[in-house]
Amino acid sequence: MKNLAQRCAIALTLSIGITLLSGCSQSGEDSASSSKVDSGSQSSAVNSVATEEETFAGYPIETDETISVWCAGQVTTLHSSYTSYEESPFHIGLEEMTGVKVDWQAPTAGTDRSQAFNLMLNSDTLPDVICFTLFEKAPQYIEEKIIRDLTEEMPLYAPNYWALLQENEHFDRSVKTDDGQYYAFGSFRESEWAATYVGPVVRKDWLEEQNLSMPETMDDWDEVLRTFKDAYNAQLSFHKGRLSPGFASGYNAYASLLATIYVDDNQKVQFAMAQPEWKEYMTQLHQWYDEGIIDPDSVTLDDAGMRTKALNEKVGVSCTAISQLSNWVNDAKSSGLDADWVGAPYPVKNEGDIPCIIQGEDTISTYAAAVTTSCPDEKLELVLRWLDYGYTEEGYMYWNYGKEGESYTMVDGVPTYTELVTEDPEGINMALTKYVGTTGTGLAVQAENMVRQKNVPVCIEAVDTWTSKNQLSDHMYPSACSLSTEESTEVSTIYAPISTYAEEMALKFLTGEESLDNFDAFLAKLNSMDLDRYLEIKQESYKRFMVR
Repeated sequence: MKNLAQRCAIALTLSIGITLLSGCSQSGEDSASSSKVDSGSQSSAVNSVATEEETFAGYPIETDETISVWCAGQVTTLHSSYTSYEESPFHIGLEEMTGVKVDWQAPTAGTDRSQAFNLMLNSDTLPDVICFTLFEKAPQYIEEKIIRDLTEEMPLYAPNYWALLQENEHFDRSVKTDDGQYYAFGSFRESEWAATYVGPVVRKDWLEEQNLSMPETMDDWDEVLRTFKDAYNAQLSFHKGRLSPGFASGYNAYASLLATIYVDDNQKVQFAMAQPEWKEYMTQLHQWYDEGIIDPDSVTLDDAGMRTKALNEKVGVSCTAISQLSNWVNDAKSSGLDADWVGAPYPVKNEGDIPCIIQGEDTISTYAAAVTTSCPDEKLELVLRWLDYGYTEEGYMYWNYGKEGESYTMVDGVPTYTELVTEDPEGINMALTKYVGTTGTGLAVQAENMVRQKNVPVCIEAVDTWTSKNQLSDHMYPSACSLSTEESTEVSTIYAPISTYAEEMALKFLTGEESLDNFDAFLAKLNSMDLDRYLEIKQESYKRFMVR
Protein backbone atom coordinates (compact mmCIF):
# COMPACT_ATOMS: atom_id res chain seq x y z
CA MET A 1 0.00 0.00 0.00
CA LYS A 2 1.30 3.48 -0.80
CA ASN A 3 2.60 5.54 2.10
CA LEU A 4 0.44 8.37 3.34
CA ALA A 5 2.31 11.06 1.43
CA GLN A 6 1.76 9.18 -1.84
CA ARG A 7 -1.91 8.64 -1.06
CA CYS A 8 -2.37 12.33 -0.42
CA ALA A 9 -0.49 13.22 -3.60
CA ILE A 10 -2.80 11.07 -5.71
CA ALA A 11 -5.89 12.70 -4.29
CA LEU A 12 -4.49 16.21 -4.66
CA THR A 13 -5.26 16.09 -8.36
CA LEU A 14 -8.93 16.28 -7.38
CA SER A 15 -8.17 19.68 -5.92
CA ILE A 16 -6.60 21.02 -9.13
CA GLY A 17 -3.15 21.25 -7.63
CA ILE A 18 -3.95 23.12 -4.44
CA THR A 19 -1.78 22.25 -1.48
CA LEU A 20 -3.37 20.32 1.38
CA LEU A 21 -1.58 21.06 4.63
CA SER A 22 -0.04 18.72 7.20
CA GLY A 23 2.35 16.74 5.08
CA CYS A 24 0.78 16.30 1.62
CA SER A 25 2.76 17.63 -1.33
CA GLN A 26 1.56 18.53 -4.80
CA SER A 27 1.73 15.97 -7.57
CA GLY A 28 0.84 15.77 -11.23
CA GLU A 29 -0.22 12.11 -10.85
CA ASP A 30 -3.71 11.37 -12.19
CA SER A 31 -6.34 9.99 -9.80
CA ALA A 32 -8.28 6.97 -10.99
CA SER A 33 -10.81 7.70 -8.26
CA SER A 34 -11.87 11.13 -9.53
CA SER A 35 -14.62 9.69 -11.71
CA LYS A 36 -16.44 8.47 -8.60
CA VAL A 37 -17.16 12.04 -7.49
CA ASP A 38 -19.95 14.05 -9.09
CA SER A 39 -18.30 16.74 -11.19
CA GLY A 40 -20.55 19.53 -9.93
CA SER A 41 -20.17 18.75 -6.24
CA GLN A 42 -16.46 18.06 -6.78
CA SER A 43 -15.89 21.54 -8.19
CA SER A 44 -17.79 23.10 -5.29
CA ALA A 45 -15.82 21.08 -2.74
CA VAL A 46 -12.51 21.98 -4.40
CA ASN A 47 -13.24 25.69 -4.33
CA SER A 48 -14.29 25.46 -0.68
CA VAL A 49 -11.16 23.55 0.28
CA ALA A 50 -8.99 26.07 -1.52
CA THR A 51 -10.64 28.95 0.38
CA GLU A 52 -10.61 27.28 3.79
CA GLU A 53 -7.10 25.86 3.55
CA GLU A 54 -5.70 29.35 3.06
CA THR A 55 -6.87 30.19 6.58
CA PHE A 56 -5.79 26.96 8.32
CA ALA A 57 -2.42 27.47 10.02
CA GLY A 58 -1.71 23.77 10.57
CA TYR A 59 -0.90 21.82 13.71
CA PRO A 60 -0.76 22.39 16.61
CA ILE A 61 -4.01 24.33 16.52
CA GLU A 62 -4.24 27.37 18.76
CA THR A 63 -7.42 26.85 20.76
CA ASP A 64 -8.75 26.83 24.32
CA GLU A 65 -11.60 24.50 23.37
CA THR A 66 -11.88 20.95 24.70
CA ILE A 67 -13.55 18.23 22.65
CA SER A 68 -15.21 15.20 24.21
CA VAL A 69 -14.62 11.74 22.75
CA TRP A 70 -16.47 8.59 23.88
CA CYS A 71 -14.69 5.47 22.68
CA ALA A 72 -15.02 1.75 23.40
CA GLY A 73 -11.86 0.75 21.54
CA GLN A 74 -8.17 0.41 22.32
CA VAL A 75 -7.61 4.17 21.97
CA THR A 76 -9.16 4.66 25.41
CA THR A 77 -7.53 1.61 27.00
CA LEU A 78 -4.90 2.90 29.39
CA HIS A 79 -1.74 0.99 30.25
CA SER A 80 -1.98 -0.33 33.79
CA SER A 81 0.76 2.10 34.89
CA TYR A 82 -1.58 5.06 34.42
CA THR A 83 -4.74 6.07 36.23
CA SER A 84 -5.73 8.89 33.86
CA TYR A 85 -5.17 10.11 30.32
CA GLU A 86 -3.16 13.01 31.75
CA GLU A 87 -0.48 10.43 32.66
CA SER A 88 -0.48 8.48 29.36
CA PRO A 89 2.43 9.41 27.03
CA PHE A 90 0.38 8.77 23.87
CA HIS A 91 -2.55 10.92 24.96
CA ILE A 92 -0.27 13.67 26.29
CA GLY A 93 1.64 13.70 23.01
CA LEU A 94 -1.52 13.72 20.90
CA GLU A 95 -2.67 16.86 22.70
CA GLU A 96 0.73 18.48 22.11
CA MET A 97 0.81 17.52 18.43
CA THR A 98 -2.74 18.65 17.64
CA GLY A 99 -3.04 21.50 20.14
CA VAL A 100 -6.44 20.17 21.16
CA LYS A 101 -7.35 19.05 24.67
CA VAL A 102 -9.57 15.95 24.74
CA ASP A 103 -11.99 14.80 27.39
CA TRP A 104 -11.62 11.04 26.87
CA GLN A 105 -14.64 8.98 27.94
CA ALA A 106 -14.84 5.17 28.01
CA PRO A 107 -16.97 2.40 29.51
CA THR A 108 -15.97 1.38 33.01
CA ALA A 109 -13.66 -1.63 33.01
CA GLY A 110 -15.63 -4.87 33.11
CA THR A 111 -18.89 -3.39 31.83
CA ASP A 112 -20.61 -4.58 28.68
CA ARG A 113 -19.55 -2.21 25.90
CA SER A 114 -22.78 -2.44 23.95
CA GLN A 115 -24.84 -1.68 27.04
CA ALA A 116 -22.54 1.23 27.90
CA PHE A 117 -22.90 2.55 24.34
CA ASN A 118 -26.71 2.40 24.49
CA LEU A 119 -26.72 4.14 27.88
CA MET A 120 -24.49 6.87 26.45
CA LEU A 121 -26.83 7.34 23.47
CA ASN A 122 -29.76 7.79 25.85
CA SER A 123 -28.05 10.50 27.90
CA ASP A 124 -29.25 14.10 27.74
CA THR A 125 -26.11 15.38 25.99
CA LEU A 126 -23.86 13.34 23.77
CA PRO A 127 -20.08 13.79 23.54
CA ASP A 128 -18.73 15.55 20.45
CA VAL A 129 -17.36 12.31 19.00
CA ILE A 130 -18.35 8.68 19.47
CA CYS A 131 -16.21 5.75 18.39
CA PHE A 132 -17.85 2.34 18.28
CA THR A 133 -19.24 -0.32 15.91
CA LEU A 134 -21.38 2.14 13.96
CA PHE A 135 -21.58 0.81 10.40
CA GLU A 136 -24.59 -1.49 10.48
CA LYS A 137 -26.90 1.06 12.13
CA ALA A 138 -25.39 4.25 10.68
CA PRO A 139 -28.47 5.15 8.57
CA GLN A 140 -30.61 4.80 11.68
CA TYR A 141 -28.27 7.00 13.74
CA ILE A 142 -28.31 9.70 11.06
CA GLU A 143 -32.08 9.49 10.68
CA GLU A 144 -32.54 9.77 14.44
CA LYS A 145 -30.16 12.75 14.46
CA ILE A 146 -27.63 11.07 16.72
CA ILE A 147 -24.67 11.51 14.37
CA ARG A 148 -24.00 14.14 11.73
CA ASP A 149 -23.95 13.78 7.98
CA LEU A 150 -20.49 15.19 7.15
CA THR A 151 -20.69 15.05 3.37
CA GLU A 152 -20.22 18.80 2.91
CA GLU A 153 -17.80 19.40 5.77
CA MET A 154 -15.44 16.44 5.37
CA PRO A 155 -13.57 17.66 2.24
CA LEU A 156 -13.56 21.14 3.74
CA TYR A 157 -12.11 20.48 7.20
CA ALA A 158 -10.62 16.98 6.86
CA PRO A 159 -8.73 17.26 3.55
CA ASN A 160 -6.12 14.61 4.34
CA TYR A 161 -8.76 12.07 5.25
CA TRP A 162 -10.75 13.02 2.16
CA ALA A 163 -7.66 12.48 0.00
CA LEU A 164 -7.21 9.00 1.43
CA LEU A 165 -10.83 8.09 0.65
CA GLN A 166 -10.55 9.24 -2.95
CA GLU A 167 -7.53 6.98 -3.44
CA ASN A 168 -9.01 3.86 -1.80
CA GLU A 169 -12.40 2.72 -3.13
CA HIS A 170 -13.01 0.19 -0.35
CA PHE A 171 -12.31 2.71 2.40
CA ASP A 172 -14.50 5.25 0.62
CA ARG A 173 -17.44 2.85 0.34
CA SER A 174 -17.10 1.86 3.97
CA VAL A 175 -17.47 5.27 5.60
CA LYS A 176 -20.59 6.49 3.86
CA THR A 177 -24.19 5.33 3.74
CA ASP A 178 -25.87 3.63 0.80
CA ASP A 179 -27.25 7.07 -0.08
CA GLY A 180 -23.76 8.55 -0.24
CA GLN A 181 -23.74 10.39 3.09
CA TYR A 182 -20.23 10.56 4.56
CA TYR A 183 -20.30 10.27 8.34
CA ALA A 184 -17.39 8.16 9.66
CA PHE A 185 -13.65 8.33 10.27
CA GLY A 186 -12.37 4.80 9.88
CA SER A 187 -9.85 2.71 11.75
CA PHE A 188 -7.90 1.38 8.75
CA ARG A 189 -5.22 -1.25 8.23
CA GLU A 190 -2.53 -0.73 5.66
CA SER A 191 -2.76 -4.28 4.29
CA GLU A 192 -4.49 -7.64 4.59
CA TRP A 193 -1.28 -8.88 6.22
CA ALA A 194 -1.89 -6.55 9.16
CA ALA A 195 -5.46 -7.88 9.50
CA THR A 196 -4.47 -11.56 9.74
CA TYR A 197 -3.34 -13.15 12.98
CA VAL A 198 -4.69 -16.72 13.25
CA GLY A 199 -3.88 -19.85 11.28
CA PRO A 200 -2.57 -23.44 11.29
CA VAL A 201 0.61 -24.22 13.20
CA VAL A 202 2.67 -27.41 13.34
CA ARG A 203 5.69 -28.91 15.10
CA LYS A 204 8.29 -28.55 12.35
CA ASP A 205 10.87 -30.57 14.30
CA TRP A 206 8.47 -33.52 14.39
CA LEU A 207 7.85 -33.24 10.65
CA GLU A 208 11.59 -33.47 10.10
CA GLU A 209 12.00 -36.36 12.52
CA GLN A 210 9.32 -38.31 10.65
CA ASN A 211 10.62 -37.35 7.19
CA LEU A 212 7.36 -35.54 6.39
CA SER A 213 7.04 -32.48 4.16
CA MET A 214 5.04 -29.43 5.19
CA PRO A 215 1.41 -30.51 4.60
CA GLU A 216 -0.47 -28.89 1.72
CA THR A 217 -3.59 -30.94 0.97
CA MET A 218 -6.08 -32.49 3.37
CA ASP A 219 -4.57 -35.89 2.57
CA ASP A 220 -1.19 -34.51 3.67
CA TRP A 221 -2.68 -33.22 6.90
CA ASP A 222 -4.34 -36.57 7.56
CA GLU A 223 -0.96 -38.29 7.23
CA VAL A 224 0.74 -35.79 9.54
CA LEU A 225 -1.94 -36.06 12.22
CA ARG A 226 -1.92 -39.85 12.21
CA THR A 227 1.87 -39.96 12.31
CA PHE A 228 2.07 -37.52 15.23
CA LYS A 229 -0.56 -39.53 17.11
CA ASP A 230 1.34 -42.78 16.62
CA ALA A 231 4.84 -41.42 17.21
CA TYR A 232 4.26 -38.87 19.98
CA ASN A 233 0.72 -39.53 21.25
CA ALA A 234 0.03 -35.90 20.27
CA GLN A 235 -3.31 -34.72 18.96
CA LEU A 236 -4.89 -31.95 16.94
CA SER A 237 -5.96 -29.63 19.73
CA PHE A 238 -7.46 -26.16 19.60
CA HIS A 239 -9.46 -23.45 21.31
CA LYS A 240 -12.67 -23.69 19.25
CA GLY A 241 -12.82 -19.92 18.70
CA ARG A 242 -9.44 -20.09 16.94
CA LEU A 243 -10.65 -22.80 14.55
CA SER A 244 -12.25 -20.19 12.35
CA PRO A 245 -12.07 -21.09 9.52
CA GLY A 246 -9.44 -23.58 10.62
CA PHE A 247 -8.96 -26.34 8.06
CA ALA A 248 -12.21 -25.57 6.20
CA SER A 249 -10.41 -24.46 3.04
CA GLY A 250 -9.27 -28.05 2.58
CA TYR A 251 -12.83 -28.87 1.54
CA ASN A 252 -13.63 -25.51 -0.09
CA ALA A 253 -15.76 -24.78 2.94
CA TYR A 254 -15.86 -21.44 4.74
CA ALA A 255 -16.41 -22.20 8.43
CA SER A 256 -15.59 -24.67 11.16
CA LEU A 257 -17.47 -24.36 14.46
CA LEU A 258 -18.60 -20.71 14.36
CA ALA A 259 -21.58 -19.41 12.37
CA THR A 260 -20.22 -17.58 9.33
CA ILE A 261 -21.52 -15.89 6.20
CA TYR A 262 -19.42 -15.40 3.08
CA VAL A 263 -19.73 -14.23 -0.52
CA ASP A 264 -19.53 -17.03 -3.09
CA ASP A 265 -18.04 -16.91 -6.59
CA ASN A 266 -21.35 -15.60 -7.95
CA GLN A 267 -21.46 -12.70 -5.48
CA LYS A 268 -24.21 -14.39 -3.49
CA VAL A 269 -24.22 -14.27 0.30
CA GLN A 270 -24.21 -17.76 1.81
CA PHE A 271 -24.39 -19.32 5.27
CA ALA A 272 -21.30 -21.52 5.47
CA MET A 273 -22.81 -24.24 7.64
CA ALA A 274 -25.65 -24.84 5.19
CA GLN A 275 -23.32 -25.94 2.37
CA PRO A 276 -22.49 -29.53 1.28
CA GLU A 277 -18.77 -28.66 1.49
CA TRP A 278 -19.19 -27.94 5.20
CA LYS A 279 -20.90 -31.29 5.72
CA GLU A 280 -17.99 -33.02 3.98
CA TYR A 281 -15.51 -31.10 6.14
CA MET A 282 -17.39 -31.93 9.33
CA THR A 283 -17.41 -35.59 8.31
CA GLN A 284 -13.60 -35.45 8.29
CA LEU A 285 -13.43 -33.64 11.65
CA HIS A 286 -15.77 -36.16 13.22
CA GLN A 287 -13.71 -39.06 11.90
CA TRP A 288 -10.58 -37.57 13.46
CA TYR A 289 -12.46 -36.97 16.69
CA ASP A 290 -13.86 -40.50 16.75
CA GLU A 291 -10.38 -41.99 16.20
CA GLY A 292 -8.80 -39.93 18.98
CA ILE A 293 -6.84 -37.71 16.60
CA ILE A 294 -8.69 -34.59 17.80
CA ASP A 295 -8.28 -33.79 21.50
CA PRO A 296 -11.75 -34.11 23.10
CA ASP A 297 -10.86 -31.23 25.46
CA SER A 298 -10.97 -28.91 22.43
CA VAL A 299 -14.71 -28.48 23.00
CA THR A 300 -14.00 -26.49 26.18
CA LEU A 301 -10.33 -25.40 25.93
CA ASP A 302 -9.28 -21.75 26.21
CA ASP A 303 -5.94 -20.20 25.23
CA ALA A 304 -4.44 -20.88 28.67
CA GLY A 305 -5.36 -24.54 28.46
CA MET A 306 -3.93 -24.80 24.97
CA ARG A 307 -0.69 -23.21 26.14
CA THR A 308 -0.32 -25.87 28.83
CA LYS A 309 -0.97 -28.69 26.36
CA ALA A 310 1.60 -27.27 23.92
CA LEU A 311 4.21 -27.02 26.68
CA ASN A 312 3.49 -30.59 27.76
CA GLU A 313 3.88 -31.76 24.13
CA LYS A 314 0.34 -33.12 23.99
CA VAL A 315 -0.37 -31.35 20.71
CA GLY A 316 1.47 -31.37 17.39
CA VAL A 317 -0.96 -29.43 15.20
CA SER A 318 -3.33 -26.59 16.01
CA CYS A 319 -4.90 -23.37 14.80
CA THR A 320 -3.98 -20.45 16.99
CA ALA A 321 -3.19 -16.75 17.14
CA ILE A 322 0.30 -15.34 16.68
CA SER A 323 0.21 -14.10 20.28
CA GLN A 324 -0.23 -17.71 21.41
CA LEU A 325 2.35 -19.01 18.94
CA SER A 326 4.85 -16.60 20.48
CA ASN A 327 3.95 -17.88 23.96
CA TRP A 328 4.42 -21.52 22.91
CA VAL A 329 7.83 -20.79 21.38
CA ASN A 330 9.00 -18.88 24.47
CA ASP A 331 7.67 -21.56 26.82
CA ALA A 332 9.60 -24.26 24.93
CA LYS A 333 12.85 -22.26 25.08
CA SER A 334 12.41 -21.51 28.78
CA SER A 335 11.83 -25.21 29.50
CA GLY A 336 14.74 -26.42 27.39
CA LEU A 337 12.51 -28.19 24.87
CA ASP A 338 13.38 -28.56 21.19
CA ALA A 339 9.82 -27.79 20.10
CA ASP A 340 9.96 -25.85 16.82
CA TRP A 341 6.49 -24.41 16.29
CA VAL A 342 5.90 -22.70 12.91
CA GLY A 343 3.00 -21.41 10.88
CA ALA A 344 1.74 -23.86 8.25
CA PRO A 345 -0.12 -23.15 4.99
CA TYR A 346 -3.90 -23.30 5.00
CA PRO A 347 -4.91 -26.65 3.47
CA VAL A 348 -6.32 -27.07 -0.01
CA LYS A 349 -8.34 -29.88 -1.56
CA ASN A 350 -5.97 -30.54 -4.46
CA GLU A 351 -2.27 -29.87 -4.82
CA GLY A 352 -1.71 -26.46 -6.40
CA ASP A 353 -5.10 -25.03 -5.38
CA ILE A 354 -5.33 -21.64 -3.67
CA PRO A 355 -7.13 -21.61 -0.27
CA CYS A 356 -10.64 -20.25 -0.74
CA ILE A 357 -10.62 -18.66 2.72
CA ILE A 358 -8.24 -17.90 5.57
CA GLN A 359 -8.73 -16.14 8.88
CA GLY A 360 -8.55 -12.44 8.26
CA GLU A 361 -10.44 -9.28 9.06
CA ASP A 362 -11.49 -6.41 6.86
CA THR A 363 -8.85 -3.74 6.27
CA ILE A 364 -11.29 -1.34 7.89
CA SER A 365 -12.15 -2.19 11.47
CA THR A 366 -15.77 -2.40 12.60
CA TYR A 367 -14.95 0.54 14.91
CA ALA A 368 -15.29 4.05 13.50
CA ALA A 369 -15.64 7.60 14.79
CA ALA A 370 -18.60 9.87 14.07
CA VAL A 371 -19.45 13.42 15.11
CA THR A 372 -22.66 13.70 17.09
CA THR A 373 -25.40 16.27 16.72
CA SER A 374 -24.52 17.52 20.21
CA CYS A 375 -21.33 18.98 18.76
CA PRO A 376 -22.21 22.66 18.14
CA ASP A 377 -21.80 24.09 14.65
CA GLU A 378 -19.14 26.55 15.79
CA LYS A 379 -17.05 23.67 17.13
CA LEU A 380 -17.40 21.37 14.12
CA GLU A 381 -14.34 22.61 12.24
CA LEU A 382 -12.11 22.06 15.27
CA VAL A 383 -13.42 18.51 15.77
CA LEU A 384 -12.90 17.59 12.12
CA ARG A 385 -9.41 19.11 12.07
CA TRP A 386 -8.57 17.03 15.14
CA LEU A 387 -9.93 13.86 13.54
CA ASP A 388 -8.09 14.64 10.31
CA TYR A 389 -4.74 14.73 12.11
CA GLY A 390 -4.42 10.93 12.23
CA TYR A 391 -4.50 10.80 8.42
CA THR A 392 -1.80 13.41 7.84
CA GLU A 393 1.82 12.39 7.26
CA GLU A 394 2.78 13.58 10.73
CA GLY A 395 -0.29 12.00 12.31
CA TYR A 396 0.35 8.68 10.60
CA MET A 397 3.83 8.62 12.13
CA TYR A 398 2.67 9.68 15.58
CA TRP A 399 -0.29 7.29 15.82
CA ASN A 400 1.89 4.35 14.73
CA TYR A 401 5.28 5.14 16.28
CA GLY A 402 4.93 7.87 18.89
CA LYS A 403 7.55 10.60 19.20
CA GLU A 404 10.69 10.52 17.07
CA GLY A 405 13.78 10.32 19.24
CA GLU A 406 11.77 8.88 22.10
CA SER A 407 9.85 5.75 21.10
CA TYR A 408 11.30 5.50 17.57
CA THR A 409 14.11 6.68 15.32
CA MET A 410 14.58 6.51 11.56
CA VAL A 411 16.96 3.71 10.54
CA ASP A 412 17.79 3.58 6.82
CA GLY A 413 14.59 5.47 6.15
CA VAL A 414 12.42 3.10 8.20
CA PRO A 415 10.76 4.11 11.50
CA THR A 416 12.22 1.74 14.09
CA TYR A 417 11.30 1.44 17.75
CA THR A 418 13.92 2.39 20.31
CA GLU A 419 15.01 0.38 23.36
CA LEU A 420 12.42 2.32 25.36
CA VAL A 421 9.90 0.10 23.56
CA THR A 422 11.85 -3.01 22.60
CA GLU A 423 13.50 -3.49 26.01
CA ASP A 424 10.45 -2.74 28.14
CA PRO A 425 10.27 -5.38 30.92
CA GLU A 426 6.63 -6.10 30.05
CA GLY A 427 7.44 -6.74 26.39
CA ILE A 428 6.98 -4.71 23.23
CA ASN A 429 3.21 -5.21 22.96
CA MET A 430 2.54 -3.73 26.39
CA ALA A 431 5.11 -1.00 25.82
CA LEU A 432 3.37 0.14 22.64
CA THR A 433 0.12 0.76 24.54
CA LYS A 434 1.98 3.56 26.29
CA TYR A 435 3.29 5.36 23.24
CA VAL A 436 1.19 4.64 20.13
CA GLY A 437 -2.50 4.59 19.22
CA THR A 438 -2.82 1.88 16.56
CA THR A 439 -2.07 -1.31 18.50
CA GLY A 440 -5.73 -2.15 17.90
CA THR A 441 -8.39 0.27 16.70
CA GLY A 442 -7.12 3.81 16.16
CA LEU A 443 -8.21 6.92 14.31
CA ALA A 444 -5.54 6.49 11.67
CA VAL A 445 -4.11 3.98 9.21
CA GLN A 446 -2.39 1.13 11.08
CA ALA A 447 1.04 0.62 9.52
CA GLU A 448 2.03 -2.90 8.51
CA ASN A 449 5.57 -2.04 9.60
CA MET A 450 4.27 -1.33 13.11
CA VAL A 451 2.56 -4.71 13.28
CA ARG A 452 5.65 -6.50 11.97
CA GLN A 453 7.93 -4.80 14.49
CA LYS A 454 5.83 -5.80 17.47
CA ASN A 455 5.93 -9.48 16.53
CA VAL A 456 8.77 -12.00 16.85
CA PRO A 457 10.23 -13.57 13.67
CA VAL A 458 8.33 -16.86 13.95
CA CYS A 459 5.02 -14.94 14.05
CA ILE A 460 5.98 -12.73 11.11
CA GLU A 461 6.90 -15.82 9.11
CA ALA A 462 3.61 -17.48 10.08
CA VAL A 463 1.54 -14.56 8.78
CA ASP A 464 3.68 -14.47 5.64
CA THR A 465 2.82 -18.14 5.11
CA TRP A 466 -0.91 -17.73 5.81
CA THR A 467 -1.32 -14.72 3.53
CA SER A 468 0.99 -15.71 0.66
CA LYS A 469 -1.81 -17.26 -1.43
CA ASN A 470 -5.49 -16.86 -0.65
CA GLN A 471 -8.83 -15.66 -1.97
CA LEU A 472 -9.97 -13.98 1.25
CA SER A 473 -10.84 -10.62 -0.28
CA ASP A 474 -13.09 -12.30 -2.85
CA HIS A 475 -15.22 -14.01 -0.21
CA MET A 476 -15.23 -11.76 2.86
CA TYR A 477 -18.51 -10.08 3.71
CA PRO A 478 -17.62 -6.37 4.14
CA SER A 479 -17.67 -5.09 7.72
CA ALA A 480 -19.27 -1.78 6.73
CA CYS A 481 -22.48 -3.07 5.15
CA SER A 482 -25.41 -1.22 6.69
CA LEU A 483 -29.06 -1.97 7.40
CA SER A 484 -32.16 0.16 7.52
CA THR A 485 -33.96 0.46 10.84
CA GLU A 486 -36.50 -2.15 9.75
CA GLU A 487 -33.81 -4.52 8.45
CA SER A 488 -31.77 -4.15 11.62
CA THR A 489 -34.76 -5.03 13.79
CA GLU A 490 -35.57 -8.06 11.66
CA VAL A 491 -31.97 -9.31 11.52
CA SER A 492 -31.48 -9.03 15.28
CA THR A 493 -34.60 -11.14 15.79
CA ILE A 494 -33.65 -13.80 13.25
CA TYR A 495 -29.91 -14.27 13.56
CA ALA A 496 -29.31 -14.81 17.28
CA PRO A 497 -31.27 -18.10 17.48
CA ILE A 498 -29.84 -19.27 14.12
CA SER A 499 -26.23 -18.76 15.19
CA THR A 500 -26.83 -20.35 18.59
CA TYR A 501 -28.49 -23.42 17.07
CA ALA A 502 -25.91 -23.80 14.27
CA GLU A 503 -22.94 -23.60 16.63
CA GLU A 504 -24.50 -26.06 19.07
CA MET A 505 -25.11 -28.50 16.22
CA ALA A 506 -21.57 -28.05 14.90
CA LEU A 507 -20.18 -29.32 18.20
CA LYS A 508 -22.65 -32.21 18.19
CA PHE A 509 -21.66 -33.17 14.65
CA LEU A 510 -18.00 -32.99 15.69
CA THR A 511 -18.37 -35.24 18.72
CA GLY A 512 -20.93 -37.59 17.19
CA GLU A 513 -23.67 -36.66 19.62
CA GLU A 514 -25.61 -35.88 16.45
CA SER A 515 -25.07 -37.97 13.31
CA LEU A 516 -24.29 -36.19 10.07
CA ASP A 517 -26.93 -38.48 8.58
CA ASN A 518 -29.29 -35.89 10.04
CA PHE A 519 -27.74 -33.02 8.07
CA ASP A 520 -30.90 -32.53 5.98
CA ALA A 521 -32.93 -32.20 9.16
CA PHE A 522 -30.40 -29.61 10.35
CA LEU A 523 -30.93 -27.63 7.13
CA ALA A 524 -34.69 -27.89 7.46
CA LYS A 525 -34.50 -26.50 10.98
CA LEU A 526 -32.35 -23.58 9.81
CA ASN A 527 -34.83 -22.81 7.06
CA SER A 528 -37.70 -22.93 9.53
CA MET A 529 -35.84 -20.27 11.52
CA ASP A 530 -35.99 -17.90 8.51
CA LEU A 531 -32.40 -18.37 7.35
CA ASP A 532 -33.50 -17.54 3.79
CA ARG A 533 -34.91 -14.21 4.93
CA TYR A 534 -31.74 -13.40 6.88
CA LEU A 535 -29.59 -14.10 3.81
CA GLU A 536 -31.95 -12.06 1.64
CA ILE A 537 -31.46 -9.02 3.88
CA LYS A 538 -27.70 -9.51 3.95
CA GLN A 539 -27.66 -9.91 0.16
CA GLU A 540 -29.50 -6.65 -0.38
CA SER A 541 -27.18 -4.88 2.04
CA TYR A 542 -24.15 -6.28 0.21
CA LYS A 543 -25.53 -5.19 -3.17
CA ARG A 544 -26.08 -1.65 -1.91
CA PHE A 545 -22.56 -1.56 -0.47
CA MET A 546 -20.96 -2.64 -3.72
CA VAL A 547 -22.58 0.18 -5.73
CA ARG A 548 -21.93 2.97 -3.25
